[in-house]
Amino acid sequence: MGAGGVTQVSIAENQLLNIVLETKDYSPLADNNVTEEYFNSCRDEYGFITSFYEKYGCIPDKETFTSKFPKYEYFKVSQSVKSIVDTLREEMLFRRAVTLLNESSGIFEKDSRKGAEFLLENMDKLRIEDDFDAVDIIHNTSRYDEWEEKKKNPEKSFIPLPFPEMKDTLFGFAKGEELFIWLAKSGVGKSQILALCTEAASRNGYRVGVISPELSSSTFGYRFDSARSHLSNSAMSRGLLMNGYGEYIKQLSTSDEHVFIADSTHFHGEITVQTCENFILAKRLDILLVDDVSYITVPNATRMQTTERIGRVCRGLFNISAKHGIPVVATIQARRRSSGESKDGDDVLDSESIFNSYMVTQQSTRIVSINRCGEGLKFYVAKNRYGSTGKDFVYSLDMDKMHFTYCPSEEDVEEDEELQEVKEGLRHAF
Repeated sequence: MGAGGVTQVSIAENQLLNIVLETKDYSPLADNNVTEEYFNSCRDEYGFITSFYEKYGCIPDKETFTSKFPKYEYFKVSQSVKSIVDTLREEMLFRRAVTLLNESSGIFEKDSRKGAEFLLENMDKLRIEDDFDAVDIIHNTSRYDEWEEKKKNPEKSFIPLPFPEMKDTLFGFAKGEELFIWLAKSGVGKSQILALCTEAASRNGYRVGVISPELSSSTFGYRFDSARSHLSNSAMSRGLLMNGYGEYIKQLSTSDEHVFIADSTHFHGEITVQTCENFILAKRLDILLVDDVSYITVPNATRMQTTERIGRVCRGLFNISAKHGIPVVATIQARRRSSGESKDGDDVLDSESIFNSYMVTQQSTRIVSINRCGEGLKFYVAKNRYGSTGKDFVYSLDMDKMHFTYCPSEEDVEEDEELQEVKEGLRHAF
């Protein structure tokens, strides 16, 4: 194998050639701009495949290839093409660097200034033109296929919200490219809202994962139980006598649902974006919920300002949502505004109420604030990448039994009356 004397066998070179020979597909070489320089130990084998393809328009079969290279070893490759090509680029860069340093060392011995000039003039040789993934929207019609699927099954694009009145505005939690933020001050009920989201997703057949750094799995579980059964959460937490709880647990445990709670005892050290992704993969999650993104960190976070750390966390969460095609739903605590920032006494929170808001707002797809409104809660749509903003939803609540009742606004009542008038008009017309 190889040219120019004895060379060390490269596993990556053999892996890539095995993929090409097994699949009879030249695209792993063409699409990644792989050239002869990428190969050191298998340069002759690469050259034969390339020449054969250029001449005949296909990959040689194994019999033809073996007749030329009888000692070549075939094996199954499970690694991705991208990871193999990345390894080949690293190996090629190393060879370039060794060659350049060897050439410059002789010049340095004679004249260090000329050696430095030679090295600087040839630094471009250490730059590798990586492939760049992009979609040609003129010739790629996959988005039309996605539209067709959404048209046939509109419910499959979103996981239902626990509040049906919000459906026309928010649709649900989008399956992919979704970082949905619930924003509220401390003590308003962010964890309860997250428990309601968990219950609704599970009830609709989705595998749910919750990262709960503050609440134990049992405490969050009690809130889930109240959201499902409307039994008293305080009675569960305090161990008080309560009719029906045992029967409820018995029935729940025989269901096909799966809700995985990872609390502080399940993390060995810090919670990172990578930890979140590992959780998704290990439990095959359909949706991930995070109780306060401020508990998540990123590498080298100690050197970052809080603004940058939270922004990178949100970007990382959005990326894993896009990568795995599942929504990430998180809570975040609102900062307290100064008196000079208040809006004529209006206590509605918006995206500016997020501590270090710019990067979080930028990375989030939807932000809904939760505000106290008398004895109830007001939800305000502060950001909505997929629809309208500025809409209010008010609910009366029994937080102990996790029971919410929608309170229609005057606008809702007027719209219902107008709709009834239209229906009456159509009925008389026909």
